[in-house]
Amino acid sequence: MQHYSGFLLLYDAPRWSPIQFTHWGYFYDFMEKRQGSSKLAPWVSFGYASMYPEMKEALKQRNLLSAKVDGPDGMSPFFPGGALNNNGAFWLRHASANLRWRLPPLGLEALRFPCENPGCLLCRFTAEQEAKEDVSTVG
Repeated sequence: MQHYSGFLLLYDAPRWSPIQFTHWGYFYDFMEKRQGSSKLAPWVSFGYASMYPEMKEALKQRNLLSAKVDGPDGMSPFFPGGALNNNGAFWLRHASANLRWRLPPLGLEALRFPCENPGCLLCRFTAEQEAKEDVSTVG
């Protein structure tokens, strides 16, 4: 659902945009914590298995389909804060929160940043990256 946040401005002289939050990146940087890891994040391997059923057996043999969590929140339990940090409402809430670097689609009202959830992964990550913004100045 990351695409709900619209276009990303990558460069606005003299600055590059801060690193953007993604659950894929969060998994590899903070949860998997292995440099060069080739292990697929659980939601990626299950996504491949559902989109390409012919891959299912090979993914099972590599033990990449063992982490399935059944329930209404899907893979949300893999993240600190569970569904509060990874569901449709979470992504829609944050789609227009960072207007400095994002251009959300028409119809989305600009929302306050940071959000009302003190444990929000996205808001904490974004605030940390924006605090480094001066370091990313080109020159």
